[in-house]
Amino acid sequence: FLSLAKEFNKKTLIIVHREELLKQTYDKAKLCGFKEEEISLVNADKKEKFNLLNIAMVQSLSRNIEKYLPEDIEMIIVDEAHHATANSYINIFKFFKIFEEKKHIFGFTATPLRGDKDHLGNIFLSHSFKMTLSEATQLGYIVPVQGIRIEIEKSLKEIDTHQGDYDISQLDKIMNCDSINELVVERCKNLGKTPSILFCTSVDHAEKLAALLRKEKRKAISVSYKTSKK
Repeated sequence: FLSLAKEFNKKTLIIVHREELLKQTYDKAKLCGFKEEEISLVNADKKEKFNLLNIAMVQSLSRNIEKYLPEDIEMIIVDEAHHATANSYINIFKFFKIFEEKKHIFGFTATPLRGDKDHLGNIFLSHSFKMTLSEATQLGYIVPVQGIRIEIEKSLKEIDTHQGDYDISQLDKIMNCDSINELVVERCKNLGKTPSILFCTSVDHAEKLAALLRKEKRKAISVSYKTSKK
């Protein structure tokens, strides 16, 4: 999307929702030929005056929108565009008169089908490019998936869901138990020395599974928000 911004050469706003994405976008912008003095950042620490290319955290910009003018922006690019139906994004689009003045708006996402059925077509009129998982696999971008089903004597029918996802605390009460953890560890023996990731329902779940795997002489660590970036 930075190549797109470079090609259009308009006063562009790129909206991201995480600090890591802001830094990645800033670094890539310089690789795509944008000069440092052409780039402005808006996040918790910086509220810079708008420039040719502007990279903003959605919440920071939403809370400080009065610092800017509608004419400051001619084009918007939304990273992780499946978030674009949220009010914080809609307010930004309206402030910069994206729909009213028919300015360009582009969205990029790997997960366009939202669990809550809130359609992105209300914002983006068409899609100019898409790649399915099967196409990405055939082209070598994604490793072919082999699914192995493990039957457990538990039911998830009573667990509450929100926007298509299970309630994590309720899920953890069912999945984070000795019988299931021991079954997972037993199945891991078939992996040999294959580097693997086990997705868990909680930090406690991850720590317990890692301990059980180490007990079986497998090298294992738990990774969570507690883990240092280093």
